[in-house]
Amino acid sequence: NHRPVAGDSELAEAIKVLARAHQGMIWSRQRQLNQLRSALREFYPAALAAFDDLGHPDALAVLAIAPTPELGRGLSRSKIAAALRRGGRQRRVDERAVEVQAALRSEQLAAPPLISKAMGASVKAYVAVAAELGTQVAVLEVELSGHFELHPDAKVVLSQPGLGTVLGARVLAEFGDDPGRYADGKSRRNYAGTSPVTRVSGKSKVVLARFARNGRLADACYRWAFCAFLPTALPRFVTTAQAVSSSPEVANGLREFLIDRVSTDANEHDEAAQWRRAAIPSQLMGMAWSRYIMRVEPLASASRAEIAARVGPPSNASRSIPNHRSGTGEREPLDISRYAARAQVVPQQHAWSPRSSLMGSAVTHRSSSTSGSGWSSHDATVCDGS
Repeated sequence: NHRPVAGDSELAEAIKVLARAHQGMIWSRQRQLNQLRSALREFYPAALAAFDDLGHPDALAVLAIAPTPELGRGLSRSKIAAALRRGGRQRRVDERAVEVQAALRSEQLAAPPLISKAMGASVKAYVAVAAELGTQVAVLEVELSGHFELHPDAKVVLSQPGLGTVLGARVLAEFGDDPGRYADGKSRRNYAGTSPVTRVSGKSKVVLARFARNGRLADACYRWAFCAFLPTALPRFVTTAQAVSSSPEVANGLREFLIDRVSTDANEHDEAAQWRRAAIPSQLMGMAWSRYIMRVEPLASASRAEIAARVGPPSNASRSIPNHRSGTGEREPLDISRYAARAQVVPQQHAWSPRSSLMGSAVTHRSSSTSGSGWSSHDATVCDGS
């Protein structure tokens, strides 16, 4: 019994080559940084006190010009600031230079000069290799992103919570795009190693982790799970933003929902009315972005009632909608307070589950009986975001 060879497309194979090379380069870079940390711990602890992340451009730039404690203590603030700028830092350069100088000049145990010089040569080599690996990782990431965006299933992958360009490309590459490769969702889980192995013998029953799996895919799914594990309403808004930015169809559906369900205006030829129609969705989406993504205070920590009380009244003064409840056609102020704390729309247009093939998954379109936008209440839902 032999498993048939997967009939993946040439583009999927190319994405797999780039994704594995990109991941392998990152692993090699981390090995170099681990060796660098081990060397610094032996004779240069001040560098570890100055830089928590040795892979950061600040650390590599400073260690390139000061690979030994003697050279580190002799650095002036201007030299440190120049190194930080060469590494790419643009903000808080002088403040960071002061912090680094203080850490490098702190009292630490010193190694003999001859050993310190030899260790400094090895540190300089580690830094050079790590910096070059970082450059090549960035080059491969550009190539990987370009190939991934050309794949027809990239939009479906990016619509999943927690998947970005690089991680989505890894998942797509390891799963493949052959629609008949997996019989069901269990086959996918077995291949990824996310389903356990149950062994029963008599009265004994043991549930073990699955070790016969695609290791790269298991690593991608592990990171996928943690990236999708975000606070409360944030995953839904992130999913919305990813779907809108990657799919014109989702963007059109969301726009029609916001205009037809939230900011309806009967006079489409009135320029002032069109501006009102555009202002309300932009306010709601901008508020959601500031609250859940940028975490702007006090908006991020405010309650829904407080947001409605503070944002609603200023908005009501300049916006109005048709009074459908009165049946007279007269206009009434638009109560933004109803929507101020619910500025989060979640489209469910891209549907994918492990039971269906990741490649070639159908995009679900539902019709609505209440509007001509092609969306129903199940397709776009205004969520509380609490």
